[in-house]
Amino acid sequence: MPSDAREALRIALGFSGAFVFAEAADIQLTFIAPLVAGTLSAGAQPSLPVLAALPVIAWVAAFVAGIALQALHGMPLVLCIVLFGIFTAAFRLCENERLAPVGLIFLVLCAIIPDALIRAPDLAEDLARWCAANFLCASIAVGLAGLLLPPRGSAARPRLLEPPISAPVAAGVLLLAVVLTAGFQPPAPGAVLVGVVIALRPDRVPPRRVIGDRILAAFIGGAAAAIAWQAVWLAPDLAVFGTVTLALAWCIALRIVAPGAMRGVAMKSLNAFGILVGQGFSIFYDDTDERLWVRIAGVLIGVTYAAIALAVLRGIPRSVPAARPTSGGAA
Repeated sequence: MPSDAREALRIALGFSGAFVFAEAADIQLTFIAPLVAGTLSAGAQPSLPVLAALPVIAWVAAFVAGIALQALHGMPLVLCIVLFGIFTAAFRLCENERLAPVGLIFLVLCAIIPDALIRAPDLAEDLARWCAANFLCASIAVGLAGLLLPPRGSAARPRLLEPPISAPVAAGVLLLAVVLTAGFQPPAPGAVLVGVVIALRPDRVPPRRVIGDRILAAFIGGAAAAIAWQAVWLAPDLAVFGTVTLALAWCIALRIVAPGAMRGVAMKSLNAFGILVGQGFSIFYDDTDERLWVRIAGVLIGVTYAAIALAVLRGIPRSVPAARPTSGGAA
């Protein structure tokens, strides 16, 4: 098997394996498992201690966030200041490929948890457990994929990822999205907020192309989710679910490992695919069809909101280094 196809298969195995483990365990928030697994697999292969530590970090982060939110939900100004600081630190962590999964933990959890806990404060312990379980599924899947298909040659060096806008500005955009979502209460608030997160996260796409690439990725991820839903609707079985998600993830991952400007689009497409399938349907849901299309709309709303914010803030030209030589495939 060519090295690129083999590497793409490793990414797809980690991504789909996390999905299957999360679905088999019948836990909630299953979109977290493939989202984290895709982020881990697409970068340098993480060590076993790192994989073992991530579920613990996720549980601690979710538990502490739950306690803090219950204490601060009556003080909205203080809560917003705390969230702004967390988002800023998390976006800075995401600029380093090796630390990006930790930054993603805090971005996803602290963006979604406030609304959920304000509406149902008794879910604090359950949310911490679900988050830890999803990260455990991701760690196991990525670890097994790395054992089955170990990276060839020397380990990839972690690289700095290029942010479309500065971390404090991105934190402000995300915080405004959290406030607006809490106020308007859309049908799929989690999908909207995670759509904002994946649109603002740093990657290797040149900043001048960031808006178009993220919108395109949302459509590609939505198309993949729709194909997966059709297959599972015809044969509602966990094995079919795993096979379909593996095949679709492999097709997307082939573009992730290939050099060129489409790498960032493919990575964001894999993110969107995981979010939409994890939030949109399960073989255990009776209202899968309605849930899927509502979540697709939610992610598109989140990406569109972030794209408008990026355009208004003029973050695209700001991040283009003047001294960089022009060369093809700067992704």
